[in-house]
Amino acid sequence: MILRLRDAHDARLVGGKAVNLARLLNAGFAVPDGFVITTRAFIAAISADAHLPTIVPTELAAQIADHYRTMGSPTVAVRSSATAEDMADASMAGQYETLLDIQGEDAVIAAVAHCWRSIDTPRTRSYLASKNITLSEVAMAVVVQRLVPADVAGVLFTVNPRSGKADELLIEASWGLGEAVVSGKVQPDTLVVERTNGVVRHAVIADKAIWIAAGAHSENAVTADRRRAPCLDAQQVDALRRLGEQVERHFGSPQDLEWAIHAGQLFVLQSRAITTMGAIAAVQQRCAEERARLSAALADGRGPWVRHNLSETLPQPTPLTWSLMGRFMSGDGGFGALYREIGFTPAPTVCSDGFLTLIAGRIHLDLAVGPGLFGAGYPFTYDQKLLRVNPDAAQDPPTIAHGGMGERLAAAKLQAAVDARISTLALDEDHRLSEQTIPAFTAWIASERAVALPTLDHAALLECWQRRAHEVLDVFAPRSLMPSVITATLIARLRAFTDQHCWDQDPVALAELLSAGGEANCTVRATAQLREVAAGCLSMEAWLKDHGHRAPGEFDLATPRWHERPEQALALGAHLTGGADPLTLHGEHVAAAKRAASELRLRLSPRDQRELDILLSQVHRYLRWREDGKHWLMLGYELLRTVALEAGRRLNVGDGIFLLTAEEFSQALATGYAPRALIEQRRAQRAVDAKLHLPALITVDDLPMLGQAPPPNHAGGDHLPAFVISSGHCRGPARIVLTPESAGELGSGYILVCPSTDPSWTPLFINAAGLVLERGGALSHGAVVARELGISAVVMADATTLLREGELLMVDGNDGAIRRGADLVAPAAAIDITTAHLTRTQQPPPVSRRERVSGRWRNLLLVMWAGIFAAIFLLPPDHLYAPIIRAFDAVLWPLVLAIGMPGVVATVSVIMAVLVMVVQRVTTDNARLLVAKDRAARLRKEAITLPKDSPRRAALLSAASPVQWRIMGASFVPLAVLLGPMIMSVCWLMDRCDHPNDRPGVEATLRMLVDGDAAVPITLSVVDADAGLRLDEQTPATQSVPPIRATLVQLRQRWAHSDPPATDVAWDVRAAAASARAATLADLDAYLAGPINAQLLVWRLTTPAVPGHHHLRLSCAGESVEVTLALGDTVPGEPLTFIPDGKFQGWHQLIRPASGPIHEVLVVTSDPAQTTASAAPPTFLQPLRALGWHWDMGWILFYLVTYLPAMFIARWLLRVA
Repeated sequence: MILRLRDAHDARLVGGKAVNLARLLNAGFAVPDGFVITTRAFIAAISADAHLPTIVPTELAAQIADHYRTMGSPTVAVRSSATAEDMADASMAGQYETLLDIQGEDAVIAAVAHCWRSIDTPRTRSYLASKNITLSEVAMAVVVQRLVPADVAGVLFTVNPRSGKADELLIEASWGLGEAVVSGKVQPDTLVVERTNGVVRHAVIADKAIWIAAGAHSENAVTADRRRAPCLDAQQVDALRRLGEQVERHFGSPQDLEWAIHAGQLFVLQSRAITTMGAIAAVQQRCAEERARLSAALADGRGPWVRHNLSETLPQPTPLTWSLMGRFMSGDGGFGALYREIGFTPAPTVCSDGFLTLIAGRIHLDLAVGPGLFGAGYPFTYDQKLLRVNPDAAQDPPTIAHGGMGERLAAAKLQAAVDARISTLALDEDHRLSEQTIPAFTAWIASERAVALPTLDHAALLECWQRRAHEVLDVFAPRSLMPSVITATLIARLRAFTDQHCWDQDPVALAELLSAGGEANCTVRATAQLREVAAGCLSMEAWLKDHGHRAPGEFDLATPRWHERPEQALALGAHLTGGADPLTLHGEHVAAAKRAASELRLRLSPRDQRELDILLSQVHRYLRWREDGKHWLMLGYELLRTVALEAGRRLNVGDGIFLLTAEEFSQALATGYAPRALIEQRRAQRAVDAKLHLPALITVDDLPMLGQAPPPNHAGGDHLPAFVISSGHCRGPARIVLTPESAGELGSGYILVCPSTDPSWTPLFINAAGLVLERGGALSHGAVVARELGISAVVMADATTLLREGELLMVDGNDGAIRRGADLVAPAAAIDITTAHLTRTQQPPPVSRRERVSGRWRNLLLVMWAGIFAAIFLLPPDHLYAPIIRAFDAVLWPLVLAIGMPGVVATVSVIMAVLVMVVQRVTTDNARLLVAKDRAARLRKEAITLPKDSPRRAALLSAASPVQWRIMGASFVPLAVLLGPMIMSVCWLMDRCDHPNDRPGVEATLRMLVDGDAAVPITLSVVDADAGLRLDEQTPATQSVPPIRATLVQLRQRWAHSDPPATDVAWDVRAAAASARAATLADLDAYLAGPINAQLLVWRLTTPAVPGHHHLRLSCAGESVEVTLALGDTVPGEPLTFIPDGKFQGWHQLIRPASGPIHEVLVVTSDPAQTTASAAPPTFLQPLRALGWHWDMGWILFYLVTYLPAMFIARWLLRVA
């Protein structure tokens, strides 16, 4: 019954582990000695009990105690050693129990019984099945060894299992007993060492937070000085390298060793063959193939690739399934028809090739092709940085612009049309689906179920397959999925609404709560009915009648449906016993949603209340169809499976039929022969593909490491960021479940950690406190049902490997995090400067719809004013500028007379300051901006207290910096609204303050430019005859332009007919004279061919001593030009024009008639009474004159001095951001 360890030679008697230890011990390796309870003892205990033994028989217990006392009753390790363990092709690593730190006879005997019982668990059954070993073939021996009180322990692989390289050894080490390493409780130091020379090629020194000390019986915190210190020195690394070579040479094959170091001595605790070398080689080859394929695709302009949400329900589709789904998800398939229905026109490439591709058997979206789903040349691409964090963002249209402005405007117009189309469909699509589409589809299903497939010949069976595929995927599927498209749009609108109106709360969480107020979907109802089955209130047959066509992973045709395995459905239902009724949970959540909606309505205007009610009504109508539509689709999908199963039966390949493509399926039916070798090749390839680790986003930078699992990322420590899909907080132990049917006893109040979910997982939700998925989006099954049941849920990549079974977790579904370990008990006030995470209440509110609308109006108004100002200042003044200035005169000049120009400047500036603040208060989302400003100030205040290289400081400043731009943008909104009045009021002040009127009695000169061809006289007359305007005595009232053209014409005629020089003049003189006359005549002809230059006429006048407006009129052939002289400070002046150069440089009255012979009239005044001393410009305001300081403040400074205080006072009174 019991043997010494060194005598354990027969694997059937002592198991593979004991045999390996005995070989090492007898070969002189440092192996702790002990004894083995053989398989005969285990078999005898079973025979006595007829079940797995729960206790050790008395006689055997006495023998164990004797052997233990012979060892000196030390602290021991009790290890299982099954006959299927540590074999050349099945290591069974970690499948059976090992108990450390066992002290005392009773404890040793109890540990032996514990090891016996570990032979039959769901974990071991699954492993044995994968190796084609039945449980009845396995017996259990138990090894009892002296425990090495390790200072450092770990594992050693004599061939690097990660890379498959035979010239590398992999060492993992941590403080204390090795249990911390092999159980995954601590991230160990990892070293890759060259076999030949001991060079450490790669080393990762981990943060080893805990260790297990011999005799402590619990985990202990590692001291700060050792947490990030290497466990091994160079001498110990080399000793391990040499030990690995010796053990491998001894066994003749690569080995996986567990080792320990105590007091400087190195011990071997166990050794087993590395059974995965062949698989590693296959994985490496597959990785190389995929890298080459993807590299070629990138060179052709395809890629990068992101994991598609279809992988949530089809993680590794079989070839037959992908043949159908690949076409369905193309522009020519049912999915393309769905997009056409809502207004998009998929590009030809998307129609012919689709936009999805398989990479190592997993479904990915090709980012180079994906935008074509929305139309050819769609001018946007996907944000790869966002996809790296949240792959599910690929389900939304791409957002990075790359096309021209015209293309982007066309895309915006298209999106608006699509939104309008979805709004139209939302009016009655659900009614049409339930009243027309589904009844017709169920009738068709009934007729198809009546078809006796075994009676069909091969051709008829193939025709049946094609008919069903068309009806299910091309006709019904687009209609059944339409509610999902509508739901996604409605949820986005609801989130936008809550973001707009409830920014002090978490708008996403509130939208999720509000959306859960509708009718329970079919998944919740099915789960409630399965609970009744488990309770004996409903028959399994009745449940299968309604739900037997569903299954885990049901989108793969190869997956057996519940009616094919009812016992597993019943076992799943057992998890519901003792838990709450799903319908009750749903009802409670609906009640909470109604309360939240009622509270929200109290804060809304009547208009917003109506908008909310309409939106919630539509959301509640459509949300259940996310699950209900799939229920009906799977009813038809099962018909395809039945055809495939019939084909597999006929072709004698069983479920191997699903490993053929649709074309191969058709060919096999046509010939009557299935390619068995191809099926086996596909089966082997799928097994290899399942081992490959693929990142969510695959770019050119990811190709070198494609297929290799990255080292665990512990940068976040015990605070792990996650993507929220259902809000709330919860706490509980982690339960890692890879498939729903493999779930054992989970208890209640647990955190369910799984790869992804479909409806078959729902029974596991009922007793769960929270949900952690590796993939899934806001409208995935897990998210929808979690919100239905009020369960917190988040998504975190590689969760099933990063988290440990049974560890206590807190899922923070509000701030997006998973907390564990020290982070669960950290003081609430403590701030980790290494984390960039900010809570919702710390973050400034996001940009609201009102901000965006006001911003668009701001930009539009600025463009409008730019056009208006271009017209005002580029057109002649009397077109726009002068009338506007006169309009200001009509309003403001009475004030000038009443309170003086300084008073008017102060009034205008104060009015403008107050208007700016009032307009900003009314037209912008001021309340939101005030909160954003306050929170940004707090973030900056905290940031300046942190180190400059702190990640948290960067996150705080990053969150705060956009706020100042938002506030600046808001401050420009009133400027855009009031820009016209503000600029023109300043122009009026400039005209009236900088250019005061001349005093009465000055001399005025009218300098008029007249068309040189004008033949009629021009007369200056005084409109107000009694005003006292007098013409200078030497200036005639009527003047004419000299007859330049007539004079020149007469002169030309005289020259043209003049006699040539006499013949007695020398010939050369005659020639010169003729040439000169010809040149002169040509110049004169050229001059006369054009208009005669404008001519100057001048009138000089003496103005009267009476202030006011004095009017003159210049008349010419029935046309006249009015000239007004403004004198004195009792009337507003006339518009002035700046003459940039010349004798009359400066500001003068300049009149340019629109028509007639008069080109322009320039009015120049001079004051004969003005001396050089009195020529200084007039003063505006001298506030310190009483103190003897004659400093002129000027109107501009006075304007600012009054404007700024008024603006700040108005800002404070109106609480403007």
